[in-house]
Amino acid sequence: MFPRYPRYLWRNTQPKINVIQTPPLRVLSDYQIKIIKDSWEILNKHPVESGQAIFYTFLKRYPEHKKRYPAFRNMTLEELKDTPQIRHHCSRIMEFFGAAIDSLGTEQQRDILVTALSDNADYHGKKGITKEHFIQMRDVMLEVISGACKLDDEEKKAWSDLMDIMYHITFNVLDALNK
Repeated sequence: MFPRYPRYLWRNTQPKINVIQTPPLRVLSDYQIKIIKDSWEILNKHPVESGQAIFYTFLKRYPEHKKRYPAFRNMTLEELKDTPQIRHHCSRIMEFFGAAIDSLGTEQQRDILVTALSDNADYHGKKGITKEHFIQMRDVMLEVISGACKLDDEEKKAWSDLMDIMYHITFNVLDALNK
């Protein structure tokens, strides 16, 4: 099982308000990059279906987020399956992660990750998506990826470290938007 987002990163600064701190900026080893790319190939054999598994699990676990999507906010989860709207959205999610993962281990890695993640965080932040929402998606993604790829603990750690990198960049952008 993936470790949940560490509780020490949550700090109560006001009653009923949790401040989620930015995860550390990690450095992936060459072996971790290989693990991530190899397991991504499994998911990328059927990218739309993989994206649907992630997104469907997310909406099933957190149904309150469905209202954020005008194209399918009035559909049940069952109605949503395999609709053109959900397939398109899931395709975009997988393309986004695919580009980020493809950049790992290349000279352009830093530029590609910072640009893509900053743009993504800016877009979602302006739509009211919070750090908590991103943490919820992180947990679902790691769970679905782990199950689909049958990851061992070392492989789960590689993916968790990648998510720390992605969320380090994302959370810095969200913090800047909220100033």
